[in-house]
Amino acid sequence: MIDSRSRQVMFAYVGSLPTRGRLLKQIATLQEAGLQCGVVLGNPDPEEPDPEAFSFPFQCIPVEQSRGRLTSFLQQLKFCRKAADRIVDSGADTVVCLALESLMAGVWAKKRKPSLRLIFDNNELHLESYGAGLKTRIWKPIHNRAIRRCDVILHAEENRMMYFKEHYDSGSAVQRVLENFPFFREQAPKRPEPAGNTRVIYLGGYGDEQFTLEIIEAFAAMDASVKLDIVGSGRPEFVARAKERLKELAVGHIRLLPAVPYPEIPELLESYHIGVSLYRNTNLNNYYCAPNKLYDYLMSGLPVITNRYPGLVKVIETNRVGACLEQVNADEIPKAVDSIVRERRWENITDELRRRYCWEQQVPDFLGVFGIAAGENAEA
Repeated sequence: MIDSRSRQVMFAYVGSLPTRGRLLKQIATLQEAGLQCGVVLGNPDPEEPDPEAFSFPFQCIPVEQSRGRLTSFLQQLKFCRKAADRIVDSGADTVVCLALESLMAGVWAKKRKPSLRLIFDNNELHLESYGAGLKTRIWKPIHNRAIRRCDVILHAEENRMMYFKEHYDSGSAVQRVLENFPFFREQAPKRPEPAGNTRVIYLGGYGDEQFTLEIIEAFAAMDASVKLDIVGSGRPEFVARAKERLKELAVGHIRLLPAVPYPEIPELLESYHIGVSLYRNTNLNNYYCAPNKLYDYLMSGLPVITNRYPGLVKVIETNRVGACLEQVNADEIPKAVDSIVRERRWENITDELRRRYCWEQQVPDFLGVFGIAAGENAEA
């Protein structure tokens, strides 16, 4: 536990605010404990989010991310410089930087205000996910310098934290795991039996890394009674490829649908029977993945088709609440759907299991990072 208590927390983040469930859950928890929260948002979208849709104030700084990697990198650093000023001016005693792209905002703010506590929500193994190219060479010295200035580093998965501790010098930073669990819902929704009309969903960002074209090919070859919706967003060039392939296949049981705000996901999932969460094993970040969607599916009573990676096997196969694939192709995906329906694996998603993987299980440790005991109000 950090020595002094937080009362005002600023978050720095580059990306889409409505769909960033991990950030929204943290803010909701801190507000419930009586802390004041705000966000400095690096906004890549042409329009700003609707302020009425959020319970906290946010300040938008436009960030251009579609003109090449070098331009994106410079835009992110420019955002961090401006965000640092706003963090200091806010009077916050704690800053949480979500992902590497925003971390220098906290480092520069802390340089100006040494008493500021810096929490790095290291939700991914960023350098590992970048590969061995120019992007890694640019970000590595920034990453290695910045993590030594953090007071706390949060990780989204235990294997990621263990790897990070072994490979990086983070100085005296306290390190904790904060999983991507959803809030608990008292009762999983009841849905019709999938026999004769099985509805499958892939939720979230999609592209080559997520086997999206392989998923489309597999479901295109299946009976039209097995329907697939891909709900999310991807890079414009990939979305165009996916739409063109669907047009060539001329199937009516696969749809590409836009992303939905994170608070709307529980209602959305009530319409489906099975969830898909697949990542290509191109780096350790994917291999040690712990996606929001996996636990959102389970909270809604959906068995999951996913990879045979360590953390995923531990959740899915150990509890028999889905199927883990060795290979992602048009042979294995239909077999997974068939085994889930035949063995009625949704019946293994009990209330006890859903409570095990709910956000509330982590709240005491999470609040402890901010010097607040569970049930205590920071304003008391």
